Amino acid sequence: MSAFACSRIPLGRAWLRPALTGLGMLLALGNAHAAMVIDDFVDPGSVSDGTLFDGGQTLSVTATGGTILGGTRHMQVEKTGLIALNVPALKASLATSSCAGSGGSQHCMSFNTAVATTGTAMLGYDAGGIGLGSLDLSESGANNAIVVNQVFGDADADALLTLTVRDHDSTQSRSLSTLSGIAGLPGEDLVFRFGDFDAIDFTRVESLHIEIVSLVSSVDIQFRYLAATHIPPAPVPLPAPALLLASALVAMLVIRRRQA
Repeated sequence: MSAFACSRIPLGRAWLRPALTGLGMLLALGNAHAAMVIDDFVDPGSVSDGTLFDGGQTLSVTATGGTILGGTRHMQVEKTGLIALNVPALKASLATSSCAGSGGSQHCMSFNTAVATTGTAMLGYDAGGIGLGSLDLSESGANNAIVVNQVFGDADADALLTLTVRDHDSTQSRSLSTLSGIAGLPGEDLVFRFGDFDAIDFTRVESLHIEIVSLVSSVDIQFRYLAATHIPPAPVPLPAPALLLASALVAMLVIRRRQA
């Protein structure tokens, strides 16, 4: 699991120094590598869409706090679905809450849609519209990915998670599917590697946006944190001849030990 710490964040930007309490302190003690917290969802915020059909309406709210990158989190949600559009009680919602299985000790961001309801939600980080000021998300090359930690997804939590990054010159997006059947901490990381955003300079980032689109109704998903961190490269699988050679070497060692 990624660790959160703030020692490499410039002291001149107070909003880049989330407090090392709760989740942050726990993770910082567990790993020597320091990660840049984008949001640990300690600062509350909620928005829901239960409006009647009006040709499409997106509801939004802006949350503020010291543990949010840039100091503000823009949240918006829109419900879809032919039945839901005509029934106010059927809602799509995006809200901070306690993480499933944590007994209220950990904070999460929850995305929910009602029966017969699909929806779209968005989390935006751009310092209230002024931009992040050429933020170095790579922290001089120490970080190589943005991770979204998912701690809950019901059995049919079929949704698409899209990260959009903007630097001074370009905007680029990449998408991953959320996970189904996830129930409780520590969860699993959805990993967006910097190398997959070939048009983006991660040393000069201006904004980040996470979009969640439910592909089925009755979706229930929780995310524990967003962070920029270092992810080791995936192991390169050995070609078939190399596997055969390795098996032969192991067999020879076993035979020699038996003979000895």
